[in-house]
Formats: sequence, structure tokens, C-alpha cells
Amino acid sequence: MLIHLLRMRLGFFKNQTRGLYERYIDVGFLLALLFAPALFQAPSLVAYPLLAFFDHPFDTWRNLVPLLAWLGLSVVWARIHRHFIRGGQLAQFVHTMPLSELELRLVDLAILMVGMFIFAVPVGFAAWTAFDAGPAAGADGRFWFYLVLLAMLSLSLARDVVYGSVRHVRLVQLLAICVLLSPAASSSVLRAELVLCVLAAALGASMVSARHDTPPAAHACLAWMEKFTWCPPLVFLLNNFRRFLTTQWHDSVSRVLWAILPLAFSWWMIVKVGKHHDAALFVHAALGCFSGILAGCYRPLLDGRSRLTAYARSIGYGERMLALADHLLVLVLASFLLLPWLALFAAKTTLFSGGYLLKLVVFYTALLVLLGTPWIQLHKRSVIVKFAGATLGMLIAGTLL
Repeated sequence: MLIHLLRMRLGFFKNQTRGLYERYIDVGFLLALLFAPALFQAPSLVAYPLLAFFDHPFDTWRNLVPLLAWLGLSVVWARIHRHFIRGGQLAQFVHTMPLSELELRLVDLAILMVGMFIFAVPVGFAAWTAFDAGPAAGADGRFWFYLVLLAMLSLSLARDVVYGSVRHVRLVQLLAICVLLSPAASSSVLRAELVLCVLAAALGASMVSARHDTPPAAHACLAWMEKFTWCPPLVFLLNNFRRFLTTQWHDSVSRVLWAILPLAFSWWMIVKVGKHHDAALFVHAALGCFSGILAGCYRPLLDGRSRLTAYARSIGYGERMLALADHLLVLVLASFLLLPWLALFAAKTTLFSGGYLLKLVVFYTALLVLLGTPWIQLHKRSVIVKFAGATLGMLIAGTLL
């Protein structure tokens, strides 16, 4: 019975994730083109947050960002696969099977580990590097303890995202993060190996403990919207924005962070490195990449209001109003990101006039709106279409402006 349940859950996970991976296969292809040369030259970049424990002495501040980035990626990945790991409607049928609560939790843990399979690649690479370097390599010979603790911490955080968190587990997770960032503190109190083993065992025990599913959000959090009932379109926009940043934060936050990268890189190359002769090229490339990446925010908005499509078609201009709401939300978000970037350029350089920057903003805003049309967003190869559109827009802007 247990093996049969595991096969059903694995089949459900495979069928559900297949569509997700087919949707984002173009993104993976473009990322592979960008980062494959660097990975071939320095394959250790795959496991950089893990191999940071080889540094001796352990540099806390230098490795703080990679460690938190690793944990953040594990949380986002678990959030994206949350419904697939939980089993969807199959989870309701599972509770009717003659299995104990412990067996059900073990199956949940097995599916969770399958869902986090992508993180096995850097963990395996780091383990191979440590094995090849010898038993006493890295972190005073304690690298294996740190690696196991970080793996257990990642799984524990992923489990909390999928099935809900428990207060005492959060305390153990926080303590584990503190020990990982400052191993000298653990060795000064007790032997470091004992502390690391106890924390890893505590995290492992918490993953097979009783489940505490996250309760549905209370409607009280929406009470503040009652103040704007005099303007129903405003209520719709606020609720759309709230849903975009809360229930769909794994889609919105990741796209916003990726959109910030080209802006930050161009500013660093022009202001800090001093590439003044190529300033126009960097600005056009940054704004083109920014428009192409941020246009991806339209897709979760379209998916989130898919149930309103039939109703919108039954009223006059319904679909146009919904599309206008999506454009307003994305353009407001773009303005919050672009205005500080433009202000920094105006404060640090005199390479561009105000009129030239205004032309750039108008052109690339129009490009962002164009890339956000439903025809492009719902295209089977929407990523390739947006990439081609952003590239063509950069070429046109570089020629005309």
C-alpha cells in the first residue's frame, strides 16, 4: 500500500511539473547560453555557497550573501512546486487510505526530496570536491558536518513552505543559520561537531513530525479595502496588486530581481568602472533587458484572473479594462525601479541630458506595454518572442535615438 501511494504521488508530481518545465524551457535555454561559458571555466561556481566552508578562517561577511541566496533559492523553488508536492486533490484521497500518520509523513518527505532534486547537483559537486581534497579539508576538517547541516536546513525550510511552519522549528532553523555563519561561536562553547550533529538531527526530526498545514488567510487582512468601496476600480487594482505580491510572490519577486540586475550592472559599468564611451550601449542594453524581463510579470497576472475572462466578455469593454489594470500595475512597478536608477545617473554623471533620458523612458515603456500583450504572453514560445522583441527594440532605439 505504501509503495502504491508513493507511485501515485510521484506520477502526479511528474505529470504536473512536466507542463511547468515545458513552459520555462526557453528560459533555461537562454540562461544556459549566458552562464555556460563561465561554468565551463569555473565549475565550482555551481556549488559556491557550499564550497564557501572551505575558506579558513571562515569569512562571515563575505559568505553571508551566498548562504542566504542558497536558502532563498530553496524557498522559492519549494514555493513554485508547492501544489505539486502537496498532491493537489490527490491529497484528499490519500487520507482515506489505511495508512498511519507516520507513513503519510514519510511519503510527504520523499516527494519533497524529489521536488528539491535540482539542489542535489551542487551538493554532489561540493561533496565530490571535499572527498577529492581529503578528510581534513575545509573548515578545520568539519566541512562534511556543515554540508549535512545546510542540506537539512534547506529541506526544513522547503517543508515549512509546502506544509506550513511550526514555531519551535523556526527557532532551530535560526540557530542553525547562526552556527553556519559563525562556526567559531559553536567551537568556543562545545565541540563544533556535536553542535552541528545535534542541530542536523533536530531539523531531521522536525521534518517527520506532525504536519501543521498553513491555514487559509483570514479575510480580516482585506478589511482596509472597505475604505475604498466608493471606487470599485481602485479596489480591484489594490486587490490585484496585493495578490501579485503575496500569493504570487515567487513569480513577481523573482522577475523583479532579475529586472534589477541589468540596471545595476549598467550603472556599475558606467559610473564605477568608467565606461563613458560605451555609456549609450550599456543604457540601451539595460533598458532592453529590463523591459523584456519585467514583461514576464504580465503572465502571472493573466493566469490570476483567468476565471474572470468569461465574465469580462459578457460586459462592455470588460477585457480591455482588465488589460488596462494589468498595464497600470506593471508600469507602476517599473516606475518604482526606473526612477531611482535615473536619479542616480543624473546625480553621478552628466553624460545624458534630461530630454534624452525622457525619450528612452517613453520608448522602452511602449516596448514594455507591447511585450505585455496577451498574444505575446500566451504564446507557446513567449520567452523567445519577448527576447526577440526586446533585442529588436534595442536595435531600433539605438538607431533612432
